[in-house]
Amino acid sequence: MKHKPFASKNLNNRGFSLVELIISIAILAIVMIPLMSNFIRSVQMNQKAEEMQVQSNTAADVLEGFKTLKMNEILEQFQGPAGDFDIITDESEDQCVGEVMRLSYKEETGTYIPYDASILQEPYYFAIHDIEAGGSTYDTLITMDPTTYATSGILNDYPMPEVINLDEKANGLLLSMGQSDTDTLDQEALITFISRGQAYAQRLYLQSMEYLTYLDELDQWKDECEEAEMGGPPPSEEPSTPPFDASVEAYEEYLDSAVITSLMNKTMSIRLNAAADTITYQIIYECAWTPSDVDKTVQFSVSEIKYLNQIENIYLFYTPSIFGYSDGITNPDIVKITNDNNLNPVKLFIIKQKKEPPITAALTVSRNSELDHVMTYTNLTASEVLVEIRDVIAGVEEQDIITDIIKKEKQDRIYQITVNIYEAVNGGTQDKYKNTLYTLESTKEE
Repeated sequence: MKHKPFASKNLNNRGFSLVELIISIAILAIVMIPLMSNFIRSVQMNQKAEEMQVQSNTAADVLEGFKTLKMNEILEQFQGPAGDFDIITDESEDQCVGEVMRLSYKEETGTYIPYDASILQEPYYFAIHDIEAGGSTYDTLITMDPTTYATSGILNDYPMPEVINLDEKANGLLLSMGQSDTDTLDQEALITFISRGQAYAQRLYLQSMEYLTYLDELDQWKDECEEAEMGGPPPSEEPSTPPFDASVEAYEEYLDSAVITSLMNKTMSIRLNAAADTITYQIIYECAWTPSDVDKTVQFSVSEIKYLNQIENIYLFYTPSIFGYSDGITNPDIVKITNDNNLNPVKLFIIKQKKEPPITAALTVSRNSELDHVMTYTNLTASEVLVEIRDVIAGVEEQDIITDIIKKEKQDRIYQITVNIYEAVNGGTQDKYKNTLYTLESTKEE
């Protein structure tokens, strides 16, 4: 039997056909396009996050620069050339801004213009242009708004004096009421004068014609009593002591507390010794009673404090006394300042503490001579403060000695700060600040 020869299997070695290749590419494209889209989106998001991080860091740098400077220092930064501007620098501490300027906001056009002093407005606006950061260039608009914290006469609405270098080494701190901010000494002095007034009114009563007549009648009655004991006629009725009438006009200035108050005045005497390191502080009350035989003075030696360094500033926290009202009264409170060290000028800051009572307080600032070298600042108004210089040398005019006796300025102490970052745009300020890239807000305290 013959066997058939073995038939070999027919193998296909041609590879993929064109149709198969096209189908494969199509399938691959269908799978890869969404993946590529996600990848591109991820790259874009990372890039945007990096840009936002740069913008955030830039805004934070600007904000921290503003918060570390005082308002006058900020104004100086934006008045000078960009080369002197150091709020923002790059890592090598070289300047990385193009220009800096203070702006004004023009409401009628809704645009910002270079600062115009004739436009009186708050908030304050500042621009930093062409900031180079993270490979990009930005414009920045900074708004400092104090009006948010102006509330019914306190905080930013309250005028205050210029207070500098407040520390215990170079400054003397005094209270107009003595050792506390209450009216203890005022009341104690008033009580003392009322007591003296009562004693003096009693003396006047004992010296009055009515009382002297009574004494004569009493002596006569006593004589009659002696005669009756010796068999004479019975005595007349004993004369009665005339009553003390507190309503008699002659006693009014000694018994009426309101009248005594109107006659009193208060002097806060401050003396800086020759070494300019010790302050002697006394509070003296006087009552303008007419007679010379009544004690018209009450004096309190409040303190004598020696400081570590020479005194440069003296701060008197002043509460108007109950005696020093200027409403028809001619006895204002007095601050008498004497500086025995002619080589050491000193600044006296009188800081009014209360707005009540509503009657305006009057204060006299008195210096012994032009050699005292004292400059006085206060938050009292000009109508509340009088100026007096005693023993001024001949030929020296008062106005030549005292300058700026009142330094009263409204001082904003809290600001709302807004830092807006924009893509740098060529052109003037009217062309910028259109599309905000990043905003950072905070507050600043002076």
